[in-house]
Amino acid sequence: MTCTSFFRGNGANGPDWPQASPDNYARELVKPDSDARVHVDTVGSWRDEFEVGTCVTAYFLMHYHDGGRQWTEERVSCGYFPHGSRQMIEFAFTTPAVGANGDDFPMLVREMMQSVTVKLDKA
Repeated sequence: MTCTSFFRGNGANGPDWPQASPDNYARELVKPDSDARVHVDTVGSWRDEFEVGTCVTAYFLMHYHDGGRQWTEERVSCGYFPHGSRQMIEFAFTTPAVGANGDDFPMLVREMMQSVTVKLDKA
């Protein structure tokens, strides 16, 4: 499993990124991919309320075709919105093949998100 993460804030990511909020992120997650080499199946999406914030998550099967190569990967994308913050943390978990992390990859990610701790500093 590979995880990448980065911060997004209100207006900090250019004019195409809406205000960071759970509702806006949920809409962005399910927008179709414009890359013709990728077909995305959205398997499911959900929202969890954890002690330190709201987590909006979607589970995808990503089907790639590039020239003569084709492959499928699992992806779970999470937008974590810590209480009291104007920014969010985005996590993207991917596996190189379907089933590489067991039968319930989304539940594994959900358990990890539940254990996230956040320390906010004053700006």
